[in-house]
Amino acid sequence: MSKNVLNFLTAIIFLSLWSCDNDPEDSIPPVDPTPTEKQTGFVVHTQAGTGNELTNFVQFFDAIPCGSIDNTEGKAFQTFFVSQVIDNFIITGNISGADEGLSQVNFDLNGEAFESAFLPTTGFAGFGGF
Repeated sequence: MSKNVLNFLTAIIFLSLWSCDNDPEDSIPPVDPTPTEKQTGFVVHTQAGTGNELTNFVQFFDAIPCGSIDNTEGKAFQTFFVSQVIDNFIITGNISGADEGLSQVNFDLNGEAFESAFLPTTGFAGFGGF
């Protein structure tokens, strides 16, 4: 009988310790619901110049623009070519033009483009995908 009681107590202790295990979701920090980047909208990309004097202009619009657009009012980049659009950001070749790699471009709440991440590569990575 004492063997059965010992097995029973061991099982109860094991179950009580196991039930006190932290839930993995409890360790995840809460997500700030306030967005810091544009979530929806339209981006216009144009190029001006030729050869080494080529400039890329990128401008964000909350709604589809109509009429004439002076895209030189947008942000100027040495290189910019859209490889992929994912959620609220654009994957493009390195926007600085200095190193080989891919840039992740987001737009802040004012519509200003910025590089939010960079993935260096060992060679040309013009049209990468994620």
